[in-house]
Amino acid sequence: MNSYDVIIIGSGAGGATAARRLAEAGAKVLILERGDYLPREPQNWDAAEVFGKGRYKTTETWLDSRSKPFTPGEYYNVGGKTKVFGGALWRMLPQDFTQTDSPAWPLSYEDMEPYYAQAEQWYKVKKLPHELVISQLAFEMKMHGLNPEYAPVAVDYGEGACIRCSTCDGFPCKLLAKGDAEACGIAPSLATGNVTLKTGVKASRIVRKLSGKVHGTWAGDEFFSAPVVILAAGAVNSAALWLSSGLPDSSGQAGRNYMCHQSQAVLAIGEKYISRGFHKTLRVMDFYDSYGSIQMAGQPLPAMLRGESRLAALMPGVALREIAERSLTFWLMTEDLPCEDNRVTIDGGKIRLSYATSLQGKAYQLYHELAKRLPHMGYPVHLRKSMPLSAVAHQCGTLRMSATADSGVVSPWGEAWEVPGLYLADSSVFPSSSAVNPALTVMANAIRTADNITKGM
Repeated sequence: MNSYDVIIIGSGAGGATAARRLAEAGAKVLILERGDYLPREPQNWDAAEVFGKGRYKTTETWLDSRSKPFTPGEYYNVGGKTKVFGGALWRMLPQDFTQTDSPAWPLSYEDMEPYYAQAEQWYKVKKLPHELVISQLAFEMKMHGLNPEYAPVAVDYGEGACIRCSTCDGFPCKLLAKGDAEACGIAPSLATGNVTLKTGVKASRIVRKLSGKVHGTWAGDEFFSAPVVILAAGAVNSAALWLSSGLPDSSGQAGRNYMCHQSQAVLAIGEKYISRGFHKTLRVMDFYDSYGSIQMAGQPLPAMLRGESRLAALMPGVALREIAERSLTFWLMTEDLPCEDNRVTIDGGKIRLSYATSLQGKAYQLYHELAKRLPHMGYPVHLRKSMPLSAVAHQCGTLRMSATADSGVVSPWGEAWEVPGLYLADSSVFPSSSAVNPALTVMANAIRTADNITKGM
């Protein structure tokens, strides 16, 4: 029988990063992943397959607050959602840790800074030169009162395999050139010889000893035991597993305070044809403290538009190609705020996600700041789409970190207040959501949590 120092549930941004840190410190680690390796195949870059048919998404259903079933935009595979992210890995800003309209983080930006730096190194984060069309856009933005910046992205460009293709954002990379959790977390972990990865194994219940300390986890009809368990299944699934396991929580916060970004996609249509390439190199932070952030999304392709819009689904292919070849896509994010009524619960074995927001006004103002400038920058027509509940993008907050046990579920060191030996290493621990992509903060905090574990060991 194999003996492990640590069991990690989930191989996404948090689980894979924690595994790498622990493995390099000499710990024997078992990773349980409910999915399998995402195949490297021609369909990786086929927009009709990826966006139209949802080839790599889960088919399971959750319930909303009215008990209506929906299929969440979840990906259960080695590397988790990072396999299809656009490579945006941004640090939260110092003020995000101390803001007054939501619970403050029990740690500071200065505490996180060295872990941000380590995560950026591991995940090959860099600032790439712009494509010509993005350089021209940056110039126009400056002419109309904005201060565009180079956006940090995680792609293996330069001496690596990245070819700056237009099938990155939302697509798996069949070249393994994206800084995802499989390439930069799981693969280096396995290379140490200290990590065992079991795929197709879904954890169903976390078990404690009579002393209250964590004992291990059931997965199917098999029990896996270790003195330390790291839960890193994503904010919704981690909360669901916590609740299904009946773990203690005197704060009453487990499953509550679900947050996601108020995200909007804006398709800007111009008069000129736009060359294909990697467009996610620019961001605008001018409105960050008031409304949120603006970044470039991937280049739209005809099949992507058809898969994302009912109207586009009715349009002939030649018309969609004409629109796609003249368009840029912007991604707008407004920070969500914690609310106890926004929560994960279990209903008849199914996940129920109850969520409502009062931030449409801020989100609209962010959109308005961009929209009023677009015609003057050469894009007279634009379309906007807000992300629905089913997107479950950038989910966080359901098992939040707190300075005291009466206000949250997890200590500042990542350990559950009332279950010694159980750690959290995903976005469920976020007290607030900020207005940037959460993946880099998940990775940085996973390194920090792993370091705390190795000190204890």
